[in-house]
Amino acid sequence: MPSPVTASMISDIGATTDNPDIFVFSIIDWDFRTQRPQHLARLLAENHRVFYVEMMLEMNGPLVRRISDRLFVIRLARHSIGHIQPYVGRADKIQIRRWIASFIAFSEQVAATPFKHIIVQHPFWWQMAQHLSPEYRITFDCMDDIAGFSSSTEWILKQERSMIAGCDRLVVSSDYLRKKFSSLKQAVLIRNGGDLTHFQPDESNAEPPDFLLARGFAKRGGRIHVGYVGAIAEWFDTKLMQSVANLNPDMQFHLCGAVYTQEAAKLETLSNVTLYGEIPYSEVPAFIRQMDVMTIPFQLLPIIQACDPVKFYEYSAMGKP
Repeated sequence: MPSPVTASMISDIGATTDNPDIFVFSIIDWDFRTQRPQHLARLLAENHRVFYVEMMLEMNGPLVRRISDRLFVIRLARHSIGHIQPYVGRADKIQIRRWIASFIAFSEQVAATPFKHIIVQHPFWWQMAQHLSPEYRITFDCMDDIAGFSSSTEWILKQERSMIAGCDRLVVSSDYLRKKFSSLKQAVLIRNGGDLTHFQPDESNAEPPDFLLARGFAKRGGRIHVGYVGAIAEWFDTKLMQSVANLNPDMQFHLCGAVYTQEAAKLETLSNVTLYGEIPYSEVPAFIRQMDVMTIPFQLLPIIQACDPVKFYEYSAMGKP
């Protein structure tokens, strides 16, 4: 049986609104790099109760974490469902029944509205979501060309096609995705964006962040500082970055983000390239402000043609070329 949500959890969640509750079946954990999923959840929570459901299951779950008055991060109970590997895990029939039961039990325990919206952001969820009753209206928020990820299996791609055919509404983040799926379903285009209250030059981001200073950052005449924020993965044009760095010794390249390839990790052997790893969202504006120019050095692969980089909006909001 699904674990009960405690009375303290329910009292903390508070009363429903006049608008339908929204459950976001997320593509990333809430505390991962802040981008489209978190922005959409925050905006929707202005008028709805929003439950942001993470893929990871909690051993002693369900786990409920309050982000704001109407926004909550949820992890369902692993001990009542069994382990399902996020993104690629394929649940068996018993697990799917338990997964559905756990979700419905949680929905009932928080007194969810009779009519509910589900926003699915990755095909992983479809193996469960497709079995929900019609009181759950399902929107697939497609923000990536999943086929471009090396971890995507043929089974996941079949789940995606099935979800596009079976969902109530399809939302995409780019013209590329709208055209790609036009034969399956008409899509609504909702591009990405940046939080203009967070990304604006003001007193809060005037000084260099500590992680820059710790690596010896200093403004010097004749040096051009070039910045990047985001994943450094297989679509990052490492060869181009290496070539540009070698040709421009007067430029200092500052790359912020998790490094996922061995080739990219070798960039730090160059004297004018520094890799910082992931940086807190709170420090991104101060980092961008210290740069002279920002860059998005991506290979023009289908996965990149399909995306609408959030970083472009954030760079622009800070007034950087």
